[in-house]
Amino acid sequence: MLERKIRKSIIEAKEQKEKRLIEESLIKRRLSVLVEHIQSEEDFNNLSESKKIQLSFNILQELSYLESTGLLSEQNLSNIFKSLFGGLFGNVTQTVFEPLIGKIVYPLFGQGFLSNFIISYLTSRPSEVIKSMSDCKLMTKLIAESVVEGMVMSLQRQKGFDAPGYSFLRNTLGDVIKGTGFISGIENSISSTVCGLFGKFADNAEKVKSKLATD
Repeated sequence: MLERKIRKSIIEAKEQKEKRLIEESLIKRRLSVLVEHIQSEEDFNNLSESKKIQLSFNILQELSYLESTGLLSEQNLSNIFKSLFGGLFGNVTQTVFEPLIGKIVYPLFGQGFLSNFIISYLTSRPSEVIKSMSDCKLMTKLIAESVVEGMVMSLQRQKGFDAPGYSFLRNTLGDVIKGTGFISGIENSISSTVCGLFGKFADNAEKVKSKLATD
């Protein structure tokens, strides 16, 4: 009986591994179409600013589609980026995501601590950013939430709140702000800008869809 259970567990683990490898191969093949000329971080940095932003958008939209099909997870995303670029990209997620996020954030909040915080906050949450690419309203909400986090963090910096009780104050203040409709107010004020940019990038992204459809 014990041998049978062990054998079954081994078979299931093997099947899961094979399934994951097949999924990763499919995802890699589709992403390779988008990044076929990018072999290193230097190649990416040598692109014009507009091409970086469009490539960032194309990759994120493709990842969002793959996530919606159930193929994508944080684990295979990491493996796929490593297989595409090896160790040549450093923090691949930050490198790839930052151009698009910066294009949206800087016109809204300018250069400075808040924008830098929002970009850092979002690039450290790839799964949430990927999901938000399915609808500009989701991205708008994510940015609005990060604004609140940034404001609370800015308060900490200004007032020097570094005592153990800061976590309680931060969480309480965040909960109060979130419960006052403050986030929805931010969403309403920035949604047209965010969705307008999404529309512009989406029009350009149509050019690669036919190529992806053949893979």
